[in-house]
Amino acid sequence: MNLEMTFDDKMKPVNEQPDQKLCHKKAKVLQVSDLLKQYQANLTRQEHTIEGQILAQQQTANASQQKLKETIDTLTWELKEKTKEQEGLLQQNLNLQKALQRAANFSVLQVSDLLRKYQANLTHQERILERQILAQQQAANASQQKLKETIDTLTWELKEKTKDQEELLQQNLNLQKALQKVANFSGPCPQDWLWHKENCYLFSSAQSYWAKSQENCRALDAQLLQINSIDNLNFILQATSHSTSPFWMGLHRKKKNDPWLWENGSPLRPHLLKIRGIPSQAHPSGTCVYIQEGGIFADHCILNAFSICEKQAQLLPTE
Repeated sequence: MNLEMTFDDKMKPVNEQPDQKLCHKKAKVLQVSDLLKQYQANLTRQEHTIEGQILAQQQTANASQQKLKETIDTLTWELKEKTKEQEGLLQQNLNLQKALQRAANFSVLQVSDLLRKYQANLTHQERILERQILAQQQAANASQQKLKETIDTLTWELKEKTKDQEELLQQNLNLQKALQKVANFSGPCPQDWLWHKENCYLFSSAQSYWAKSQENCRALDAQLLQINSIDNLNFILQATSHSTSPFWMGLHRKKKNDPWLWENGSPLRPHLLKIRGIPSQAHPSGTCVYIQEGGIFADHCILNAFSICEKQAQLLPTE
């Protein structure tokens, strides 16, 4: 047998040996294993991202209101359940890697199909979880909005109640003041004075000349009678109808041709009084007017007569 080999013989392909085939399959298995490790790392990052999103939602819900705690607890429980499911999937992944290592003749195409199915299943679960998180967010936002509206309504009602309470307190204070005034009120006029509408009247029990009568009235924080209306005149005439004595009033004049003036300096209204008995001769003390037995007369101010003092009545103010 010819053992020599020509140059042409060296160029012919040598058939592959069984050991070379096994090495080629192991290389494919290592590539698949690397691919699974990369996918595992990517899956871990996705898990961390999802967990971070869920943790952020939990912190936001906890910061919003205690009422959302139950919702967050439910979401946390669901996350734990999903984590358990993912751990189970990871364990399946590890088992798959071991199975691939044991089965050297497992084809790359079959592994690729399995990975695509696994990826599709994982994506589906992620979408379900995202929808659940979104639903929880929407429910939390709706609950927060409803709580905010309730708080606004209660705040407005509290302000209105506070206003009503302040008004009632002010009314109570006013009533207490009015009650105190009524309790301390002894009447519109002092003792022995007659009350008529807005004024009080005192008929003196002693006679004096006009200037002295004026001093006596001023000592009582009053003035001599001043008639400003028919009603006022009728009251005085009725009050003096039981007496025949003269009563000085505040009307007077210094000289004969001077106008008649009241004590406060205001002039007489001619239509109110018709003065009779005016003396023809003037007197240094002046001429003063008095009322007697229903008539209005004038005489020298030096004469003695009773007097009528007048002051404003102390009426309770109407609030």
